[in-house]
Amino acid sequence: MRRVCEKLHSRRGASLLYALALLLVTATVSTVVLTSAVTANRRVHDDRQEEQNYLALSSAAKLIVKSLKDSECVVLETVENITDPSPAPPHVPGMTHIKFDKSNSSSGAFGPALEEIVLSFWKDGETSDTITVTVDVGGDSDAGAALGGVTATFTIERGGTPDAGAVGYVSPTIGTYPIHGYLTIGSGTERQQLYLSAYITGSDGTKVSDYNRTISTITETRVVGYDDEGNPIYGSVPIGEEQEWTHTLKWDAVSLSTYSQKEADS
Repeated sequence: MRRVCEKLHSRRGASLLYALALLLVTATVSTVVLTSAVTANRRVHDDRQEEQNYLALSSAAKLIVKSLKDSECVVLETVENITDPSPAPPHVPGMTHIKFDKSNSSSGAFGPALEEIVLSFWKDGETSDTITVTVDVGGDSDAGAALGGVTATFTIERGGTPDAGAVGYVSPTIGTYPIHGYLTIGSGTERQQLYLSAYITGSDGTKVSDYNRTISTITETRVVGYDDEGNPIYGSVPIGEEQEWTHTLKWDAVSLSTYSQKEADS
């Protein structure tokens, strides 16, 4: 130890080299320590961000599942059968007329949007449509703001096969209307995702829509006779039958997973 101290105080070139070598070793050790500390700090930060993303995604997923289960899509279908051989316009003899309308009774967070989609299936022959929403799970606090928002994108498809003799028409009572989608938060390496599947289930385990039917008589005002003075007597004459179907679609089989159900089904 004494020789090392003497060498360090010596003014010879060799002593200076020893001092530089010792300085190099010290700097290297310091660099390694600092790098390790920065890496550990970054890992802690990444783990914390990943945990926050997971909590946000889980909270949003629970909200989406509950909202879907609480939503009902209600659509009206009216079928007119004209049986009179000579009805007055706008009726056509022997014609079956089908029309679809909003019920104004769809409920829940997704009820009205699903109603619009189902109407586009029945009226316009569409086969699928997509809903995209952003769920804010952060709140107003600084801690909550760090959670950010979750984007939920899911697609509903038209099930069933077209009825014979009706171009593009699919009976609402045989539709399955499955929903597949995903919830996403973050981007890049911090991106996390959950897949969602939802189905309409009937009491017998099949995928159907519940419906109620009301039947009424279609009437037309006509001259049914004449009085003693020859003036026409008007009355209501039955010319056909109208059936109004109230279809209620409820996606009560909703599940989440880490993989796409559509990929699993294919």
